[in-house]
Amino acid sequence: MRVALACDHGGLPLKRAVKEVGNYYYYFPKLNQGRKILWEGIDKYGFKTLNHVPKNLIVRKSDTEMRLELLTGSNIRVIGTDHSEVVGPNPRGCVFSEYSLQNPSAWDMVRPILAENDGWSIFNMTPRCMNPGFDLW
Repeated sequence: MRVALACDHGGLPLKRAVKEVGNYYYYFPKLNQGRKILWEGIDKYGFKTLNHVPKNLIVRKSDTEMRLELLTGSNIRVIGTDHSEVVGPNPRGCVFSEYSLQNPSAWDMVRPILAENDGWSIFNMTPRCMNPGFDLW
């Protein structure tokens, strides 16, 4: 299992989802944050975050589930660590966004799955005092 602390993941989940079929998750402290930041996000130039995924790669898009099914068979999904969805998925790769604000038990539940899948995770965060992000940092 590979773990990285990063400010920018450089599109790694999408690149991997194209090369290696699997489930790839973006974890946020709250599900509604994931909707606002990633699913509905627009940069200062008016470019939508989801437009980083070429339309010809998307087979199905579910706004309700915040899930993209790709032509390769991979899924990219937004998950909140405030929901029970953390338990049960079988990710190949994960991005924990704002990890300093997340429930650390989510990482504890996902870590053995990633180890079994030879998976990887990236943690985007600011350490912000004594919290899970500081401990990981």
